Amino acid sequence: MAGYWGALLAAQVLLENRSLAPPLAERHKVKVERIRTWLIRILQHSALPAGDRAQAGDALAQIGDTRFRGKEAWYLPNEPLLGFVEIPAGPFLMGSNDDIDSLWLDAKPQHTVTLPTYYIGRYPVTVAQFGRLFLLYYERKAA
Repeated sequence: MAGYWGALLAAQVLLENRSLAPPLAERHKVKVERIRTWLIRILQHSALPAGDRAQAGDALAQIGDTRFRGKEAWYLPNEPLLGFVEIPAGPFLMGSNDDIDSLWLDAKPQHTVTLPTYYIGRYPVTVAQFGRLFLLYYERKAA
């Protein structure tokens, strides 16, 4: 836990001292990368309160979050599927069960639905990102 707090403090000091101004000295690159790695860990775990995790995210955005592509790629995740996860085709149980869900009158009766394979975002996306992904999908489909 102390490592998370230390990383957050180090990131804040780094940003307040404008230590990221180009060109970044070679001796500082390792330090910045270490802080970046810790900030990502802070965001991946819930060891710190939400407000502090938000500060870690803001600091990471200023330092440079290598998990996402830059402006030229709409800040989408730097992954082959651009942050989307494939959900395989198959059945699932949809609707409410009278014995458990007495509040959901519109979701009855409970029944099995089979869906085709689809993709869902691992992270929230903006409207602009969704539009870009939509275009990429149809460009690939047309090719």
